[in-house]
Amino acid sequence: MTFRLMIAAAALASFAAGSTMAQTTASQPAAGPTAAPQTPDPMPVGPMVGGDQDAHGCAPSTGYTYSTLKHDCIRVWMTGIQLMPLHPQGSATYSATAVFARGRDGRRAELFLYDHKGSVLLSKVRRGAGKRWQGEGYTLVSRNGVFSLNGPDGQEIYRQSDAQHHVSP
Repeated sequence: MTFRLMIAAAALASFAAGSTMAQTTASQPAAGPTAAPQTPDPMPVGPMVGGDQDAHGCAPSTGYTYSTLKHDCIRVWMTGIQLMPLHPQGSATYSATAVFARGRDGRRAELFLYDHKGSVLLSKVRRGAGKRWQGEGYTLVSRNGVFSLNGPDGQEIYRQSDAQHHVSP
């Protein structure tokens, strides 16, 4: 079939579909003199991904969270060190993330915990073996390049997974 014949066939099919639709609409009884023309329902529209913003201009629906330490929107799982729970509850596993001001030796760190509103800022302290950051009752410890997090009760609650020991933040 040549190009001209294909265009003619498409035009004829479009015309036929339009006239069939007009006949169908014309054969339907009118609903009354004040009835509005029938139009299809619009598709439901939900919030557009990335269309939301928090107070800092970050879009949570795209995975961005505001970091007080970095003064920027970050994706915590891509920026920080993931810490896995030592005693997961139920079938869900919620990790914690530690983000540092300047590399792993920074003087400040920021924790993102699933059950804590906002983040927790930690300051480096010089006590005992290893490196420590403390704040709001939490203590982040680095021993031999492995990070762990102690809760307010002093018990270790999160630890860096084996797969991440050699990954830099």
